[in-house]
Amino acid sequence: MKQLLYITIRKYMNITFGSKAADRTINLRKKSIVWASLILFVFSLNAQNPPQKIMHFSFDDSYNFLIDLKAKKNSYKSIFENPLLGKLKSYHDTYGAVFSLYCFTYSPGAAWNIEPLPIAFAEELVKNSDWLKLGFHGKNSGYSAADWRVQYYYDFQKVLPDIEGREKCFDLVPRLSSFGVNSTLVYCDSLRDATPGLLGFLTADDTRNSYYLNTDQSYYINHNDSLYDAENKLYFFRSEWRLEGVKSMVPFLAQYLTPTYANRCNVMPIFTHEYGVYNSKLGLLDKGLFQKIDTCITWAIQNNYKFDYPMNIVKKRISTGINSSVINSDFIIVRGKTISSKKIGSFNIFNMSGALVLQQKNVSSINTNLSSGIYALQFIGIDGGSMFEKIIIK
Repeated sequence: MKQLLYITIRKYMNITFGSKAADRTINLRKKSIVWASLILFVFSLNAQNPPQKIMHFSFDDSYNFLIDLKAKKNSYKSIFENPLLGKLKSYHDTYGAVFSLYCFTYSPGAAWNIEPLPIAFAEELVKNSDWLKLGFHGKNSGYSAADWRVQYYYDFQKVLPDIEGREKCFDLVPRLSSFGVNSTLVYCDSLRDATPGLLGFLTADDTRNSYYLNTDQSYYINHNDSLYDAENKLYFFRSEWRLEGVKSMVPFLAQYLTPTYANRCNVMPIFTHEYGVYNSKLGLLDKGLFQKIDTCITWAIQNNYKFDYPMNIVKKRISTGINSSVINSDFIIVRGKTISSKKIGSFNIFNMSGALVLQQKNVSSINTNLSSGIYALQFIGIDGGSMFEKIIIK
């Protein structure tokens, strides 16, 4: 039996979920099971009062910097003597930018295998892990469907010896090679259940399907910042167009200030490839691509973006404990300190720290004594439907 469910895409603010219901709906189908509740919860992070906008930089197909660190382990006194890492540090020190290097476990052709960095280098990575992280990208560029094995993720982790704080160095929302093409839900779930478990993935910068996402899910994320699969507890963030494919940075960045991109401009994962910016044999950096990064950083600062990791958005959201299946609802009315709905149900009101501050059941209206401010309201109707709404108490 097939049951067709419609869910409405909602917009969110920081850790609160909701403000106005979106107009568009997505059809979700699942064979042989009557869904007792919605299993897909989709969110974007740009409510009517938008959240802190973030920009994040990453480099796919990374491994040459590790080869260089291995070769220079007796001459480098710091990992930042590596030209690429040194350049990234200069950006962070000057602007606060943050970076991820998404690493292959083995080099193409298996000429090099990942192995532990010297203790001193690893400790330096831990010390700088608030702005520089390593992430799993895949076995290597010559993969097949059979190469999507969780063991390669564990092999990747061997890049850091077992020292205190090593887990802080890993980006838990990485971009898998070719956006996980040929990967399966089972594989993605295995990465989620690994140690440390991945929280989600960065998806394609074009219209292709990523990972196990179906056409409807891919369509949604290609037009929005992010998507959450509640059934599998995985978060997805759309990658912006790769820098090497951008001919002119001015119109590229200007588009994000237009209404067309209103749902796609709060979380901006900017990326390119290590081989495009760093010639390890010559120890040279590509000035052209770094000029594009310069432009992105300047634009981000001018437009009030914060440099941060998508994984930190996920961690903040998880820490609040405010997660639920959501259906369309815009029937909440707030007048002063009174909150009303168009049906009977339970009201759960959370403060901005995620703490439950008021709860009433089986009513359609509540009078509160809450202080003026912003709250997150969870309403659960007697029919089982639920929603989150940002509310303002005056």
